[in-house]
Amino acid sequence: MIPALLAAALVWLPPETFMQWSKVDALLRSRSEVKLTIALTPQMATPLAKAALAPWVAQGRVEIAARVHGDPVLPLVASVPAAPRPDDALERAADAREEIAKRLGVPVGGFVPGAGAVDASLVGPLGASGASWILSGPYDVAADSWAAEGRAVFVPARVLAGPGAPPPGASVVDESTRTESSLVAALENLSDKPKNGWATVTELAASAGGGRGSAENVSQWPAWDGAPAAPPTDPGAQSAWNAYVAAAKAMQTYRNSGAADLKVLEGATSYLHRAQDARFFRPAEAGAPPLPPELRAALLGVYKRLKAPAPDALYAGAPAGGKASPSSAEAETPTSVHAASGPSWVGFDNPVGTAARAPEGAPNADPWRLRGLRVEWDDERVLFRLYPGRVETAPGAARPTYDVYVDLNHLVGAGSIRLLDGRDAFAQAKDAWEFALTVTGTDARLLRAGAGDEPDEVAKLEVEDDAEKAEVRVSVPRSLLRGNPARWGYIVLSLGGEPPRILGLLGSLETQKPVLDKPASPARVPAVRLEK
Repeated sequence: MIPALLAAALVWLPPETFMQWSKVDALLRSRSEVKLTIALTPQMATPLAKAALAPWVAQGRVEIAARVHGDPVLPLVASVPAAPRPDDALERAADAREEIAKRLGVPVGGFVPGAGAVDASLVGPLGASGASWILSGPYDVAADSWAAEGRAVFVPARVLAGPGAPPPGASVVDESTRTESSLVAALENLSDKPKNGWATVTELAASAGGGRGSAENVSQWPAWDGAPAAPPTDPGAQSAWNAYVAAAKAMQTYRNSGAADLKVLEGATSYLHRAQDARFFRPAEAGAPPLPPELRAALLGVYKRLKAPAPDALYAGAPAGGKASPSSAEAETPTSVHAASGPSWVGFDNPVGTAARAPEGAPNADPWRLRGLRVEWDDERVLFRLYPGRVETAPGAARPTYDVYVDLNHLVGAGSIRLLDGRDAFAQAKDAWEFALTVTGTDARLLRAGAGDEPDEVAKLEVEDDAEKAEVRVSVPRSLLRGNPARWGYIVLSLGGEPPRILGLLGSLETQKPVLDKPASPARVPAVRLEK
């Protein structure tokens, strides 16, 4: 059995934004009897933290433990089939400990999982991670609450509550979900000293002696507040959770495809880890977007690395005005073109909030608004599918002209940077085009950039309109367009008026704005392409 009388160990999980380490130093100076076990993520192990904490570690008053950035609830994210695998917990725990020890220059013994939640699938990996102890919940003085796996001890903990003397065993001040710390106030409420003195968790684990049950006998330790590790029930948090699960399953599908690339998997796993932050799956505040921008960017990063189409839900909740999260790369935010591909197709979807300008006298901008482009191919043809906001079929109604410029090789100096006559726009040098497909009404022409100023006409083609699907299709014989369309770059425009000017385009919102706001001046229009 566990000894009846244990010292008190206090474990503090500061907010990840915490930087007031001088106050912690002052607190320890004013409370000479207190010992603290402080759990940090690698990102929190700053030079300021080192200067304040390392001297106290040397005196034995402070013990440093490791946390994973974002404090993911490991049983929850590991329960999604093989993405990530439970063994990822071993890697993330070991990496966190090593990085914190390197940055602070002090030993890091224990590991604190998010909310203290552990389950049977994680016992072996965490026990092998090198941590001397793993904090878990909830606290129970029964012998089977203390368990060992290999050299690691699973130490049960409970949330610190109420004034008076701290109870025996491990108590937690968990501020991982907050932006401000109340540690000082919590210690001030502990007006009495613990009956058996203070201890670090390492000392507490040693005092348990032989009273450690086998971890094999424990199916699950819920969080230290007693809540089980289960998918969220709040509607907003459920949306975030469902989006995470879908991305995890996409990784599983790719991993089992028989053509998985290790480098691709590593990149996708890195983004999936970012999406595991516990804060994404808490009840959403009133007025918050359906998916937090950081979560959306991370999940889009997963699909991009896998070269798989992302669900529409990841694009449907972009903030008003299409502003990207400042911490996200443009290519992975909902303000940018979404690219996807398959064995014989490539597709580009414009971001939510795509703009268009109808020419004077036109009823609305729908026919000029470009939703996307899809290119399909086989040995016989290359099929271009243009998706405007609406296909205009009314007799006598104005219809846009649609241009698709194709850059075959992505080489500077090969092809033309000038667009077709009257477009008053040009391509970037690296996007110079070799072929242009222009669609006017029910007629289409394929043009090839020539040695002179004017392109050469290669063929006249038929146009197929599908008003129900809002789709315009043009098929080009394969003999006229050689190569791999997945490697091509595409500039896609809609035009109208006299003289014609650009009224819609395929590109990021940042690209669209200057082109459409100043239609009278020459515009530089970049191509869209799959990441190489």
